Amino acid sequence: EHIDIASALHTVNEIPNPEEQDALRQVVASVQAERLDTAGAIATLGEIKAPRERVWVFVAIAQAYAESGDRVASHQAYADALRTVEEIFPSSDVLEEEPDFSEATEASTTLSPQLERTGFIAIIAEAQAKAGDLDGA
Repeated sequence: EHIDIASALHTVNEIPNPEEQDALRQVVASVQAERLDTAGAIATLGEIKAPRERVWVFVAIAQAYAESGDRVASHQAYADALRTVEEIFPSSDVLEEEPDFSEATEASTTLSPQLERTGFIAIIAEAQAKAGDLDGA
């Protein structure tokens, strides 16, 4: 499939909802990274405000750098992804106290940030390992 990046970004800019713009920019940046256009992916990343979408783009950029043989840049992009996860879910704030399991709904809401944070970190570690960065993983 050929995706015209310039046209895609122009279309994204026409969308009035900022959250939708960020979600679509994440897709465009990931395509740029898949094409090993790390400069383009980084430029698109600069337009993304939502931290969760930024994590995915950092991972895509890191994978692109790894594929092109730039392990230093790949490691830095993975570090940026982890730093962004820490901004979303500061480790000190994730689970400050033991959850009250008397109400299942309440407990599941209390654990959600911890589980989401752990999921992000696991995905980043898996990507690092696949890219050959076993020390980083």
